[in-house]
Amino acid sequence: MAVLLCSALFDERHPEEIGIQRQFALREYQKHIKLTDAELEAFPIFCDVAHAMHLLQATYEEKEKRNMTKENRYWLKLGRIGLGISRL
Repeated sequence: MAVLLCSALFDERHPEEIGIQRQFALREYQKHIKLTDAELEAFPIFCDVAHAMHLLQATYEEKEKRNMTKENRYWLKLGRIGLGISRL
């Protein structure tokens, strides 16, 4: 769920809304599968990891493979924005 929240459901134009989106996603998810207190506490860390994955892979593509495509720049931007706001 963290990967979905940090990619398909993440609107980089309105990163301040991530907290609202996260709470909505967790509420809907828990209607079907209950998360433990420990899982709920760790969820922001999983969101950080998902954003870091975007940033790390895109950075590798840029530095090692000289990938300067629009798509790669998009993933760099998404990872940076996400890591900057993932605690909201």
